[in-house]
Amino acid sequence: MPGGIGNHAFLLAKELAVLNYRVTVLTEQREESPGEWKKFVRSNEDLTIIGVKRQFIRFITYFQRILNTYKLTRQRRWHAVIYSGKFSVWLNGIMPRTKSIVVIHGSEIRQVGLSRILFSLGLKNASHVVCVSDFTRKQLTVQYANLKIETISTINNGIRNDWIAEKIEPTCLKVDDPRLITVGGIHQRKGQFNVVQALPRFLEVFPNIKYHIVGLPVEKTRLLELISKYQLDRHVVFHHGLTDREVHDLLMRSHIFMILSNHLENGDFEGFGIAAVEAMALGLPAIGTRNSGVADAIQDGFSGKLVDADNEEEVVNALRTILDDYARYSANAKEAAENARWKHKVKDYQHLIDQL
Repeated sequence: MPGGIGNHAFLLAKELAVLNYRVTVLTEQREESPGEWKKFVRSNEDLTIIGVKRQFIRFITYFQRILNTYKLTRQRRWHAVIYSGKFSVWLNGIMPRTKSIVVIHGSEIRQVGLSRILFSLGLKNASHVVCVSDFTRKQLTVQYANLKIETISTINNGIRNDWIAEKIEPTCLKVDDPRLITVGGIHQRKGQFNVVQALPRFLEVFPNIKYHIVGLPVEKTRLLELISKYQLDRHVVFHHGLTDREVHDLLMRSHIFMILSNHLENGDFEGFGIAAVEAMALGLPAIGTRNSGVADAIQDGFSGKLVDADNEEEVVNALRTILDDYARYSANAKEAAENARWKHKVKDYQHLIDQL
């Protein structure tokens, strides 16, 4: 499942199946190697999975998804149809009216022209709108203030039930040797640039600090220029193409998760910050941006610290505060993440479905 929206939809579908719902999933069919898709379908026999192959001409893929969605929705035998992701919300605006739940993550909110019209129709036709954070909900209601959304609520993203520390303790913490980590595609929104920008100030206090960056190298070239400018090559390590197990083990050898996300001028923002909660489940406190969806993921002063990402002094003080009381913050992070597992979150969706 590519990206956070895909993972959210997949894990929600799996948990609904556990609750004995008969779940059909319509998604793009992607595979990096021959036979990968068939293997994926066989390993998820608790779901009915319909894959639409990505075509060279993008419009053909869209048309096939529209046709398949129409065939499914016109059957009118579902408790609910759940639409997640920008294109899926558009579909809810043009499909036969059904009991539907639209899930809004954040990046899909700011749209213009025909896209905005279709998106508005998708929201208007929804029986219920779910936002993954209070920040996302606020942005949605501001951007579509003239649209009457009948019912709207916040249900935070969940983390996998099997994502646990497995009795592996984090590397023994040395106050002068903190290891920071961010998991997520290298992008201005994700905040890696803000962490690198603050590293020279970090080094004044923690001369042996290391920052590990895990994710797709979308804007790596530009980030490397910043690293070179501040001569930080020895303090920044890039990781790409890691398996889930390798990401897990790297997190376990780190101390603090960093998600100093930005709200970009084009309206893009971090809707929640599920990677921070996954890190917290392994005992890593997190430092995140106050004015973003990350505020729903991190409890300030309990499982981590919320800061102004542009205020380097505030970020340094947050790091020092956590390190000075690391055992408490680490234990609290695990406790907070435990409440965020999908086995708990799915009950909120079950309640919505049963009320439609």
